[in-house]
Amino acid sequence: MDAILDKIIRFDHLNVIGVFRKEEGNVFYYLKTRKKNDKLEVAAVKTFTSIEYVKSEVDAKFPLILLVDGKGILNKKIDVKNETDLNWLKNLDYATIHHTAFVNDNFQFLSFGRRNVVEEEIEMFQGLGYQIADFYVGAIVAVVLNDSLKLGSLLSNDSLLRFEGDELEDIAKLVEKEGKVYDFGNVEISNFHLPLYGAVIHFYFQQKSIIKSRSARIDKEEIVYKKAFNVFGIIMVLGFFIALLASYFGVQYFMAENAKLNLENVYSNQSYQLIQELEKQRENKLRILKETGFASSKFISFYAHQISKDTPPEIRLSSLDVFPLLKEVKTTEKVALTSGTILLKGETMNELAFNSWLETLRKLDWIGNFEILSFKKDKKNNSQFEIKIVLKDV
Repeated sequence: MDAILDKIIRFDHLNVIGVFRKEEGNVFYYLKTRKKNDKLEVAAVKTFTSIEYVKSEVDAKFPLILLVDGKGILNKKIDVKNETDLNWLKNLDYATIHHTAFVNDNFQFLSFGRRNVVEEEIEMFQGLGYQIADFYVGAIVAVVLNDSLKLGSLLSNDSLLRFEGDELEDIAKLVEKEGKVYDFGNVEISNFHLPLYGAVIHFYFQQKSIIKSRSARIDKEEIVYKKAFNVFGIIMVLGFFIALLASYFGVQYFMAENAKLNLENVYSNQSYQLIQELEKQRENKLRILKETGFASSKFISFYAHQISKDTPPEIRLSSLDVFPLLKEVKTTEKVALTSGTILLKGETMNELAFNSWLETLRKLDWIGNFEILSFKKDKKNNSQFEIKIVLKDV
């Protein structure tokens, strides 16, 4: 399902904000980007001196990529062949930092800062209603732009990235603040907007040389589902309107047909009553077929066969109940079945095989949903389970 949504719901419009932390207050650098097929366009380039300006100027309906740099963000070059550098890297506590790194065969370049510093910025923007799709730390992500610019060095925020040919050689923060503008054809981007552009490119194309940390506060799938809900909501409203319009014309048509039928009924009331009775019988039979599951495109034996066939030997099924009874059957009552439901009971001593089996069930196209009602161990250390399956095609 997620793969299908990823193809339908795309991040064609993105807001990218760089928070540059300074002693006297944060500065916010902003890019608005638009992606058409494989072409990335910059729609707006702005700079804000306060979060209030950001809130008033940046539309929260588009997903946001956040980049944090400046005060508290450090750069480190690590020689993978140097024992001192390797020991420093091994002793680095990743639980206390957020980072973005560029890795090649000989070196690892790291931009990092305290985790709580970055999390505060993420929390602030989420509190303003922005949907954060991803985040980056420091200026290192601008390295992805070297292939297109080929300038030998790039000034990214206040950090200078120096290259030897196509390989990043060094990264260092400049003591004296400089400014530089880079030409990307139809738009010019300053050094403070340059890492934002690199972040967008990495977000879309996910270069393997860039490695970054994750935040529990950011859930990209949640943004996808919200966007899907809005898109499908509009489709449903349009569908409802079309159905309502069709219903109106249908009502007009059937009213005219009903008038004809009433005229015929004057001459053949007995035949009309017989037709009505047959219609009721048909509806009752269809309802019974639906309640018992026989209206499904697949037979009950199909479901039992598919589940039994895919059940590994490590799992012993004690009960496979297709369309179980709603309640105990009494002689004075009709049989009531739970249409579209299968209940499984059994046991296993191999939880790994059990999990693999669940993944196999999840991939079956006729299963709409399944729920583990219970999973517990008995005195013999066997795992007893009970699973409820809801079918799609019923």
